[in-house]
Amino acid sequence: MKTTTNAADFVLAPNTPVSLHNAAVLNIDHTMTHVAELRKEAHENFVRFEQAGRDAVIVLMGKVYRIWHGAKIAGASFFNSFIANLKQELENFDANNKLRDNTPEEAVFIRYVFANASHKQVHVYGRALRVAYTKSVDADGFEALVRTTKDGFEGLREEAAGTKSKDTRSTVSVAFSSCRNQPTLKKMEIEWNDTEQYKVLIAVRSANGFGEVKDALLDEDKSRAVLLQFQAARKAQQANLKPKSLSKAEKDLIGRLNAQIEQENAKETQINLERYAAEQAGDAQRVQRLVIRAEIVSAMRSALQEHVNSLTAKVVVKA
Repeated sequence: MKTTTNAADFVLAPNTPVSLHNAAVLNIDHTMTHVAELRKEAHENFVRFEQAGRDAVIVLMGKVYRIWHGAKIAGASFFNSFIANLKQELENFDANNKLRDNTPEEAVFIRYVFANASHKQVHVYGRALRVAYTKSVDADGFEALVRTTKDGFEGLREEAAGTKSKDTRSTVSVAFSSCRNQPTLKKMEIEWNDTEQYKVLIAVRSANGFGEVKDALLDEDKSRAVLLQFQAARKAQQANLKPKSLSKAEKDLIGRLNAQIEQENAKETQINLERYAAEQAGDAQRVQRLVIRAEIVSAMRSALQEHVNSLTAKVVVKA
C-alpha cells in the first residue's frame, strides 16, 4: 500500500525565490514566511514612495493655496490678470492647451502648476482650493484642512459638489444609468470634449411652442449634483405611484361604514315596499312621508359612501 502526505520532503533554503519549478517542494511555513516578507516590503514601499508622495503633494498644495488666497483677496483686477496670464502661459507651453471658456479658474491654476496631472487630479485639487477659500481658511491653514478632512482631497471635492456620501461615484453611476434608460425626446448633434459622458441642457420654450435647447455650462460637480437630484426626484415620483396600504384602524372603520351602508340599503328596500303598499291603498299622506324618509336614507347612504371613498382614495391602483 502506498500512502501520500501533504508534507514536503524538501525545504528551500532561506531567501530562495519562489517559482513554478520549486513551488511543489515548498512547505506552508516557508511560504507564509516569504509572504510576510513581501508584506513588509510592500509597506516599506508605501511609506517611502506613496505616503511620502502624498505628503509632498499636501505640502505643495499648501504653497499653492497661499498664492491662491493672496490672489483672491488682492481684488478683481489683480485676480483677473493673474488668471489671464496663467491661461496664456499654458497656451504658450502647448497650443493644444486651449481651455474652454467655462473652465474653473482654480482648475487653470492647478493645470499650470501640476503639468503632469490627470484631468481627475486637476479637478480634485481645484475643488479643494475652492472649498478652503469658501470656508475662509487662512493662507497657512490649507494643509491642516486636508489632513483633518475624511478622505482628504477627495472628501473636499465631494463637499464642493454637495454630494458627500459613502460612495458618490457609484451613486452618480446609478443615476446616470437611470437617466439613460428614460425615453429619448430627440437626438441632436452636440459638441463634446473627450471626457464628457453627459451634459446638462436647458429647454427654453419659444414663442411658437418649440423648445430651444441651451447648454447649461455646468462644471463636472454641478452636473453630477443635477444627476443625483434627478434620481432623487424620480424615486420620489415612483414612490407616490406605488399603492399605499391602509392601516388596521382605517380598514376597521371602512368595515363599519360599509355595514352601515348595508343597513341604509335595507331601510330603503323596506321603505320602497311600504310606499308601494301605501300607493296601492291610496294613502297619499303616508306615501309623502315615506318619500321624505327615502330621501333621508339616500342622503345618509351617500355621506357614508363618500367617507369610504375618501379613505380608499389614498390607495393608488397600478396602471
